[in-house]
Amino acid sequence: MTEEVLVFLPGGEDPAGARARLERGAIQSAGGRLFIVAPTLLADEPGLNALRSEEDLRAVAAELSEAEQLFARAFLARRQAGEEERPGEGLPWDTPGYEAP
Repeated sequence: MTEEVLVFLPGGEDPAGARARLERGAIQSAGGRLFIVAPTLLADEPGLNALRSEEDLRAVAAELSEAEQLFARAFLARRQAGEEERPGEGLPWDTPGYEAP
């Protein structure tokens, strides 16, 4: 699985058209200013703010709505929790010996 990055696009002018590229490449978005993207997209867009920690979020929190802050906190919490290994992860349900939920 590719690591995902939460990106904040500040309001104002968008001379380079970053918003359109983010919207096309976003896995998920909120409020038109927060985008979850693959890190390769972030590398192609210099000047974007990646929110990788609560500290990064606090730096832009005044510019975000309550819903956007909730979206960002949920993303960061999911990142901190990590991924748990689940029995049968990636196996077809008809794999011998595997009992589907």
